Amino acid sequence: MATVSNQALKVAIVATGSVDAALGHRLTAAGRTIFTDLPNRSEETGRRALDASMQDRDLDYIVANSDLFMSVVPPRDSTILAETIQEKLRASLAHGRRDDKRRLVYVEANATSPDTVQHVSELFSGMEGVGFLSACIIGGPPEGDYDPTMSGRKEDLEILQKLGTLGLKIKVMQGKKAGIAPHAPSPATAQALLEELNESQRLVLQRITKSVPPMSPKAYRWVGEMEEIEEFIRVGGGQGEIFSGMAKVYASIERSMSEEGGGQEVTVLEDFVKAAKEELETLRE
Repeated sequence: MATVSNQALKVAIVATGSVDAALGHRLTAAGRTIFTDLPNRSEETGRRALDASMQDRDLDYIVANSDLFMSVVPPRDSTILAETIQEKLRASLAHGRRDDKRRLVYVEANATSPDTVQHVSELFSGMEGVGFLSACIIGGPPEGDYDPTMSGRKEDLEILQKLGTLGLKIKVMQGKKAGIAPHAPSPATAQALLEELNESQRLVLQRITKSVPPMSPKAYRWVGEMEEIEEFIRVGGGQGEIFSGMAKVYASIERSMSEEGGGQEVTVLEDFVKAAKEELETLRE
């Protein structure tokens, strides 16, 4: 079975935006070889790559010689990049430019939906010597003592550990956290959110504990306010849909408040705030 060796891992990060370049700099500073692709890129992009000591190579070379390919691009570009790499990889394997016993792992590290992740993973499914990992980067660019987190499933622990050997901050989602519900007011989703906010956005978590309790009984009022804002902004070109969505959230809370004993939405919110307060209090001790 093809595996990724711990020795001299070669990593590809083809985009060099603020996160990509900072990530590349972190890895090259640790002695890793980082490939990037600069043709037709801006002067600023080239400068960031040079400052990060990343090596400029064309995509054919990168695909033939990388052990890890990290997709760190704007979410709208993630599928296009994956399709491009799949085509390059098939050609590289067909023409013997890449040894099929040397494993390449494609890391989807973007803020993409489960459907997009599934589509990207299927592009590489069944390809000899190719693995896939969904490990979204949570947080901003690495800086000083700060590193963003890359989260993945327990089932992908082996590949996640490879990323850990690069010096990246890894978080393994286990149990219910690895299968959170995208729509329902799920306790598992709330717990996963609590843990992430406590680790990466603690000030936001503190504000939630103060703002949510007085909001719930007045949710009905916020429905109307959001609808009024949406109507005002709609006149200017339709950018107000976000407020329409917020109105629906408050309406859901309002309905839940009217249910005897409080509905599921309110129960999950109250439990979340209670758990958050307990967690924050523990940190103060």
